[in-house]
Amino acid sequence: MRQYLLLTITTLFVFLAGCASLSSQQNTLQISNTAENYLQQAANAQGDDKAIYQLMATNQLLDDRNLNDAEQVLSRVQQQPLNPTNVQQKLIIEAKLALQQKQSQKAVTIFQQIKSPAALPENIQQLYYQTAVTLYSHTNRLADSVIAQIHLTQLTSDADDANEITQNIWHNLQRLPLQQLQTLSKYQSSDLVNGWLQLAIIAKQYANQTKNLATQLMQWQQKYPSHPAISLLPNADTLNSMSQTQAPQQIALLLPLHGPFASMGTAVRDGFMMNFYNNAKYLQNTPTIKVYDTSKDDILTLYQQAVDDGAQFVIGPLTKDNVNRLAGQNKITVPTLVLNYLDTNQSPPDNLIQFGLSPMQSAQQIAAFAWAHGSDQLLTLSAQSDWATQILQTFNDSYRQLGGNIAIATQFTDDQSIKSSISSALNIDQSNQRAQSLQDLFGEPIKAIPRRRQDINGIFLIATPAQARQIIPLLKFYYTENLPIFSISNVYSGAPSPRNDHDLNGIYFNDIPLLLSDNYSTLRNKLASLWASNYQTNNRLYGLGLDADTLSMLWPRFIAAPNFPIQGVTGNLYLNQNQQIYRQLLDAEFQQGLPQEIE
Repeated sequence: MRQYLLLTITTLFVFLAGCASLSSQQNTLQISNTAENYLQQAANAQGDDKAIYQLMATNQLLDDRNLNDAEQVLSRVQQQPLNPTNVQQKLIIEAKLALQQKQSQKAVTIFQQIKSPAALPENIQQLYYQTAVTLYSHTNRLADSVIAQIHLTQLTSDADDANEITQNIWHNLQRLPLQQLQTLSKYQSSDLVNGWLQLAIIAKQYANQTKNLATQLMQWQQKYPSHPAISLLPNADTLNSMSQTQAPQQIALLLPLHGPFASMGTAVRDGFMMNFYNNAKYLQNTPTIKVYDTSKDDILTLYQQAVDDGAQFVIGPLTKDNVNRLAGQNKITVPTLVLNYLDTNQSPPDNLIQFGLSPMQSAQQIAAFAWAHGSDQLLTLSAQSDWATQILQTFNDSYRQLGGNIAIATQFTDDQSIKSSISSALNIDQSNQRAQSLQDLFGEPIKAIPRRRQDINGIFLIATPAQARQIIPLLKFYYTENLPIFSISNVYSGAPSPRNDHDLNGIYFNDIPLLLSDNYSTLRNKLASLWASNYQTNNRLYGLGLDADTLSMLWPRFIAAPNFPIQGVTGNLYLNQNQQIYRQLLDAEFQQGLPQEIE
């Protein structure tokens, strides 16, 4: 199978962290890349040159996370007259300092004083837009952050860096609602920005309409022949052939319909069939659907039978064991969408694509969200299990790649150990012990309020809804009200329950659009009314079935244009280079016991 562009799930921050320090405004200045050398140069310089070196030193100290020294050097700059360019540069660095001091609103106020950034020297423009990306991300202004990223592409000469920025711009544009993209495009005079916005509008409007998508992409290409986003498009021959592709005429579903996995298999089947019948009226040729029960026969035998019966597309199997067995035979003769993931040490054969509800994707995305939120020192709290450990490792890898640090990782063994684990992790025990020691020393009662550890600015939680309902009140009891709490989709049952989930208020998490977006409220109600009991426990699997049908109908277009996601109820769907479908989830926050999508 051909290799596809990998859609990175990390944000632009990895790139920004690796950017070099400011270059000089004057070619005559000899610059070293350490703050100490900048300060030595400043000591020997006069006038504007002195200020330039001091600003460079401050910026480098901020990059080194040396906030105290950065603040001191910046105060020296403020004691001398500055030319207009240096005034703007100083404001940018002051905003950057405020951001690192977790004073986002102060940073916004400072940033608003910067005038005409496009008129600044390129090196200072680069600093301006780098800071803007971080500032707007930390203050939930995604659209402004993306536009700053777009401007940054003009100032990046390294091809690898430019490609990474391009991928991240595209990834983040897909998170903006169509209406917001259309509004933004009305107020942009830049062809560069408008090209991006128009392409994102096309991707959303025609995501699930193959012929229209191909036509619109060709028209966009004619209008913007030199645009950097053109690298995201299929080549001309592929675009021409996209409009001629046909959906499969026979589809096989390989699902467990009896035994311990019956309720899950039934949910996928019913979700698939619901979507199939809803869309059948729009199809020129309605495919034949055949269902095979994997709980009754060997998966290899069933798969071969489905192919022999004429299946042009296979969906399933569902269980991990069956997926591994099927992949192991290395003879996948038709496109096959398995509904689980292979073991990490197993490479997928050609024609086999993995699609499922992996909590690892949720963990990767909430790591980026936590970092963008401004939390760079976390306490992690999770159950002591293989499942939780794997999720925690995935989160840690993504979070540390962005620059975050896990200050302490705590696991609880059972519900009874939650309280002691939290108390110990927050150093409440030590605080109580210090108070007791003072009381013993003075021989009389001492009124003391326990104090939690102060080296964390956020909490990452892996827990079931029931566990989270115990944990959140305990965290608040131990003085963490001002700390944001991040979690994965498993923290939400999928069924709105404001009375039960009131204690979860303030938790940030992500989940599938089917459960969060107002656009799917009618569909949610219909699913709940048709399959009340099974939908309550397997709601996300109904979404998997719905999207499995969509993918089967749009498969040729999905393969031809992997950078243009299919809009699914389980997320925006991309195909990565590991033959896995990556789901871009929605961010949400519990408010008044209900999940509210963060737009």
